[in-house]
Amino acid sequence: MGARARDAGIARLYTLGALSASAADAYGADARHFDTHEALAAALRADLVSGVRVLVKGSRGSAMDRIVAALLDGHPHAA
Repeated sequence: MGARARDAGIARLYTLGALSASAADAYGADARHFDTHEALAAALRADLVSGVRVLVKGSRGSAMDRIVAALLDGHPHAA
């Protein structure tokens, strides 16, 4: 998945959890891997600027809705 994302022109890849570490490795230098939802959310909040688009992808079991909620918190017009 990491190499495909890079080859598709995705500017950065953020991954979460042990099962996605290899995707970050395959993507290369502009990938960041995290072990906790809190660390990932903090990094995304710090890196996001106006006009940036974010795709949050994960199974229900990965609870990526927590990342979406963290990104939307305090930003009522974001969607």
